[in-house]
Amino acid sequence: MLIGTQVLQGIVTPVVLIYILILANRRDVLGAAANKPVIRVIATIAVAGISIVSVLLLAETVLGWFGIGS
Repeated sequence: MLIGTQVLQGIVTPVVLIYILILANRRDVLGAAANKPVIRVIATIAVAGISIVSVLLLAETVLGWFGIGS
């Protein structure tokens, strides 16, 4: 049960991070506090990496249900 909730949290995390990144990049929302171009690139790469790891976690969990993989 605990592992299932962690997998669910791992699936939801990238979605939340994408919305936070979109809001943090908007100048009409944050004004001068919005992300600068360099930070935008770094944050996008970080969110993409987290999303990829999340998809791998989901795939490994689903494959584990069928006895495939580790």
